[in-house]
Amino acid sequence: MRSVVEAQLDPQMSARERTRRLRKALAKVEFWQDSNQRAARSHWKARCRELRRLGIKLSKLRKCFNVF
Repeated sequence: MRSVVEAQLDPQMSARERTRRLRKALAKVEFWQDSNQRAARSHWKARCRELRRLGIKLSKLRKCFNVF
């Protein structure tokens, strides 16, 4: 996010250079969001496998909080 803000706030930068830097920053943000999403999914699947191995079925557990 810092690189996006820096690209937008630099008054001496040309419009072409600003656009190039914003696109580069956008690519980085998209990469890291995708990477984090894949990691979260992987950790969730690993946790579910571990719980199944221990004989715990998530569908049978009672919820201890209200879901909106």
